[in-house]
Amino acid sequence: MLRIIEIHSYRRVDRDASQKDIKKAFYELSKKHHPDMNPGNHEKAAETFSQVAKAYEILSNNFKRKEYDETIRPPPRGYSDVRRGSHFTQSKKNYTDLNIDLKDFESFQRSARIRRGVHEKYDMPDEFFAKFGGKKFKSKLSEDEIPHTFNYKDRVSAEREIEEEKILKEIEEEQKKSRYPLPTFEQLIQQQKERKYKESLKLNIAAASIFGTLLFVLAFSKLR
Repeated sequence: MLRIIEIHSYRRVDRDASQKDIKKAFYELSKKHHPDMNPGNHEKAAETFSQVAKAYEILSNNFKRKEYDETIRPPPRGYSDVRRGSHFTQSKKNYTDLNIDLKDFESFQRSARIRRGVHEKYDMPDEFFAKFGGKKFKSKLSEDEIPHTFNYKDRVSAEREIEEEKILKEIEEEQKKSRYPLPTFEQLIQQQKERKYKESLKLNIAAASIFGTLLFVLAFSKLR
């Protein structure tokens, strides 16, 4: 089956693709969407290039790649019926093995944090408050501040959540370090272009100098 990486429908990578195949696909995409290669659409190219770089950051690391595969695994049969009729009506995406990109990964992280707090806030029946003289109590904590101590998590789930948070922090740090993070081979290509440009500039200056000298000699000889 086909899996992840389709950046704006430009490229697909097989689920079992080797690191060599992933690097090759990433090289083609990064070269195509690098901002310097798209001067007419610089902003859009920068956004796409950033997505490609983030996708490669995950897929080039076997551990991060495995963790990402876990986030796009379809839920067990019957899971979608658990919350049927709930007041929670936020729109959801169906995470399958097709057409998933880095935005889906970040969206999954946000939705996972929301799901942790869904069952912690609910309305109690009137009979409950009747035992306290009809007085209703309201927590002083905001929805984001409600502790998650009553959520059961097994060891594997807890470790996976820690690793997912770590991955997101690493991605954010990389984005802060460089606006357009370049892979090593892209840096080499850029350096090679700069060297060729400097060499060409030196040759042009030398040729212009020689040509100017010849003109001066000819003009001086005519005056004599």
